[in-house]
Amino acid sequence: MLKKAKKTADSKSQTKPNPEPHWAKLVSMNPTHDNFDLSKKLIKIGKKRDNDLVIKTANIKNCHCKIFMEDNDKVFIEDNSSDGIFINNKKLGKGKKQEIDNGDKVILVHSSQTDKPTEEIGYLFCLNITQTNKLKRERDETSSQSDKKSELSLK
Repeated sequence: MLKKAKKTADSKSQTKPNPEPHWAKLVSMNPTHDNFDLSKKLIKIGKKRDNDLVIKTANIKNCHCKIFMEDNDKVFIEDNSSDGIFINNKKLGKGKKQEIDNGDKVILVHSSQTDKPTEEIGYLFCLNITQTNKLKRERDETSSQSDKKSELSLK
């Protein structure tokens, strides 16, 4: 279930309610930030209100990064920040993308980028295997139906 952002003034992350089933989850490693369910194929993270996950801190850029699922069911993260994000403690770098997998540690603001180590903003990426398999089956069924229609039109 999607966890709603706290209404208190000290809350730094805000989530938009999404009734669709999630295919993955970002589990916050910092208690001042909420977990976030990923239910769309493209998730934008940043400071601006039009992002799916809004994080209002000085070190987060307007469009900090994007997480997206490609048609081959691989999940990638694209770094749009000037300071760089870290995947499993390795810096990615602005404009670069990397495949991420279940259990990967995604650090949006590393402790080396802030005056206070407690301000590190990181998440564990957790795939919802059941939902991911369902999406694969639906895609395969749609593809199979399209193939059958193509075969009929060739006859």
